[in-house]
Amino acid sequence: MAGKPLDFPIEVTPSELDVVFAEAAPAVRETRPRPAPQTSKTRPIVQAVLGIVFGVFSAFLIYFAAAIVLQRGQPSNIFAGIVFYGSWWLSAWLLVRRAESVATVCSRGFLVGIVEWLAMIPVSLFFIGSKLIDKPSAGASIAASMTAGTAIMVSLAMTIVCLAGFVLSRLTMNQQSR
Repeated sequence: MAGKPLDFPIEVTPSELDVVFAEAAPAVRETRPRPAPQTSKTRPIVQAVLGIVFGVFSAFLIYFAAAIVLQRGQPSNIFAGIVFYGSWWLSAWLLVRRAESVATVCSRGFLVGIVEWLAMIPVSLFFIGSKLIDKPSAGASIAASMTAGTAIMVSLAMTIVCLAGFVLSRLTMNQQSR
């Protein structure tokens, strides 16, 4: 019996079956009730706290970059307050805005971190270049090259950390959607 084909009274080709299933599939999907999305009362609080924490990290990087590029010498308190608190508020608001889950806030925060740490590479090179212009000497150029290498390595390491966090948060989002 294992080797014999089964005899059916009606002969149906695979293409006809595909048409029948394609016509029936939308009707089956529409008749199933969709479960209500499960919402947590603490989720908006956790999203806000994560937005604030990621916003602080973002504000520090933006403030340091702005202070290095825009200011000569000691930045004023007004400049520091406007740049730091303004970028903190803007970053936190953009991270939390229309976020569907905590993982969304995390993935946005890590993505912002990737962009900002990559932007710190040219900012640190600008800073080192401006110091070399002020004091051109052999010792200063050696110190500047060592500082540039360290700054680039730190920026790349933090970019990799943020990239790993972004990948993990995206995987969490994919697992939650299943």
